[in-house]
Amino acid sequence: MRVYRGQFDAAEEAFRRAEELGRSPQPGRALLCLAQGEIDAAVSFIAAALADQTWDRLARARLLPAQVEIALAAARLTEARTAADELLAIADTYATIALSATAKQAHGRVLGAEGDAAAAAICLREAMRLWLDFPAPFEAARSRLALAEILRDLARIDEAQTEASVFTIDIHKIIIRLPAVELTGTKTMRDAAINLRARPEQRDIIDQAAQLLGKNRSDFMLEAACDRAQSVLLDQVFFRLDAAKFRQFAKLLDAPPAANSGLERLMAVKPPWSRKPAKR
Repeated sequence: MRVYRGQFDAAEEAFRRAEELGRSPQPGRALLCLAQGEIDAAVSFIAAALADQTWDRLARARLLPAQVEIALAAARLTEARTAADELLAIADTYATIALSATAKQAHGRVLGAEGDAAAAAICLREAMRLWLDFPAPFEAARSRLALAEILRDLARIDEAQTEASVFTIDIHKIIIRLPAVELTGTKTMRDAAINLRARPEQRDIIDQAAQLLGKNRSDFMLEAACDRAQSVLLDQVFFRLDAAKFRQFAKLLDAPPAANSGLERLMAVKPPWSRKPAKR
């Protein structure tokens, strides 16, 4: 997340600490190089990481999406296609939501680069749906942005604008959900204990998903639980407001709507049932 938010120094420090603890910083460091415009370094890093994981298919599944992204940026379309195909094969074998969504997302991006925009749009919509079901809102937002770009290429401008607008809203929600420690770069102690027991099969699928995202079990479970809690709170129907908050809420409701040319064009279209039948 630090890479995507442009916090490059903090990201580099996190990767350095990971190496000190004996953990691989990939694919994060390769994606950091890509974000900084160091494409050759990104290609080298991700290739080396994959070369170290010749037999562990789940470990490769964690690296292959980054290889697709980096290969596309480097105009290495054949390499991107090979990585996307391997990811699809792994997803077919293990059949988890996260793997299927990851494979669909990568496949859709490659299809778009290959010029098959219609197929890419279908693939990216499916990836977005799977990420929303998982749920993984950040990855769903990335799929939505890629879909908006494909729809623009298909000259479906209104749909592209709608998806881009929803992407902006989703990203804003994700940002306001992030704890202050992530935004400021400062550290706080996690000293509140949460104890729970799980069945072995529940533990195993949690560990599998955590490994796919390069996280440990505790971090993965905490992030997933907090994200779900935020979703429940944001989706609730009934809200309690004090007098000051209610006045602010009422003011927002009474404010005139912002101009929306797409909505105006839509409202100007007469529905089929309002048209007079042609005379015979």
